[in-house]
Amino acid sequence: MKKTLIILLLLTLLINSVFAANQVFSSKRAQLLDGENADAITLVKEQDYASQLGGVRAIEILDRPSLAIGEKDYPVTVGDVYSLTYTLSGVSIVLPLQVTHSGTVRVPNVGDFSTLNKSFIELKNEIEQGVTSNYPYSNPTLTLTKTGVFTVFVSGEVYSSRRVEAWGLTRLSDMIGYATNMASTRNVIVKNSDGETSYDLYKALKEGDSNSDPILKSGDTVIFTERERLITIGGSVMIPGSYQLEEGDDLNALINRYAGGFSKNADSSKIILKRFENGRYNESIIENIDNLTLLDGDIIYISAIQSELYSVSIEGALLNDQKSASVSGSASTSYYFRFSTGDTVRDLVEVMNPYFISESDLAGASLIRKGEIIPISFADVLYGNDEMGNMALESGDRFIIPFSQLIVNVIGAVNKSGVYGFVPGKTASYYITLAGGYSTDAKGQNDFTIRDKYGNKIKASEVVPAEAVIEVERDNFVKNLQPAVAVIGIVSSVLAIVTSTLAIVAPSIY
Repeated sequence: MKKTLIILLLLTLLINSVFAANQVFSSKRAQLLDGENADAITLVKEQDYASQLGGVRAIEILDRPSLAIGEKDYPVTVGDVYSLTYTLSGVSIVLPLQVTHSGTVRVPNVGDFSTLNKSFIELKNEIEQGVTSNYPYSNPTLTLTKTGVFTVFVSGEVYSSRRVEAWGLTRLSDMIGYATNMASTRNVIVKNSDGETSYDLYKALKEGDSNSDPILKSGDTVIFTERERLITIGGSVMIPGSYQLEEGDDLNALINRYAGGFSKNADSSKIILKRFENGRYNESIIENIDNLTLLDGDIIYISAIQSELYSVSIEGALLNDQKSASVSGSASTSYYFRFSTGDTVRDLVEVMNPYFISESDLAGASLIRKGEIIPISFADVLYGNDEMGNMALESGDRFIIPFSQLIVNVIGAVNKSGVYGFVPGKTASYYITLAGGYSTDAKGQNDFTIRDKYGNKIKASEVVPAEAVIEVERDNFVKNLQPAVAVIGIVSSVLAIVTSTLAIVAPSIY
């Protein structure tokens, strides 16, 4: 029993250490499909009134006269000020004219001109023609110098009933900001002396029906009625949002007419209804969409098809559990990256970016796929627009990020061959000096080669990169002469010994 407990404990420690050493990360798509957002329906919120209509906001017009002159439909508005200029007997005449509630504009010595239901362009043509009829060749010009201002009354489903400022180009949609979220977008009433007319702002702003967004006039009252059915739809549809449905609109209309249809990854067999009942929201899967009656406040969620998830590994010079990196032995860090169909190398690099360290040789990374080694620059993918970033991930891919070693190796005809610390911006002469300078058998001061860590030759005048090898060439004559010099030295030594011996022995012989 004791042995079993010990074995289980050891296994637990082993498993924990494995998972600690091999953390798992996921792409954004994988996170969604992995159920981490299983409660995504709770994120679907009812939109406010303006957002239901595309987020329309009133824009402040700083130069109203210029805008009015450029708009052919600008109506003559009470309070407008005009300037009429013409020439009479060589004298330039300038007359200010103003539109009043009388419904006419009086031009001295010319006549009265009606302003009712006329645009500025129409009134301009009439007045200029009238002046020309009275004063031929006078070249009259009517210019709008100031636009009139009036008020309209807003009421109904608004934050407070009030009079608000308007001008000649104020449209019904400019009143959106006064409506509450309970106001109807499908039935907004404009009331005036001619009666009441209902307008559909959804058709005006979302479907482009300009007739549903009229220009307001002095004396108009805008009434925002209460909405009937607001349904919010989210998930796998083309245009998620909150929509006020017309009578007879069902779930099919909501999905296809309003929300633009299902997106490519939609699971049309799993449609969730969230409805407020008995004091709380309840969720249920819709079994039969044809028999479903949608109610005000309902939330519809279209689930996505659950795709299969895969994984790749990424290892090497990466931040480890101790927030540091080591090059000793096999201490490089390893992670797993879970992804879904459609994820790319760029998705991997962006998620793993916080785990790259100063020692990571991002430019020298490699992908091992089915035994083939594919060079790939994570630096270009992360900081540029490398096409390799668009490469689709495949299950079993292995990405290697080597350590970038900040050293330079100096060999050959120097006094102290070895490895020296890399200093950015230095040329070969700097590292040769660190290596004790040229040795006596060096071929020449500039006879050396520089190769980067990939074996590519670098010009002698260029800056030396990290992990480069500088090889100083030896003089072959000196190199070949050394053995001969050694032999001559030995022979000389032998002759000297023989001579000395003869000098000692010779007197005794004779």
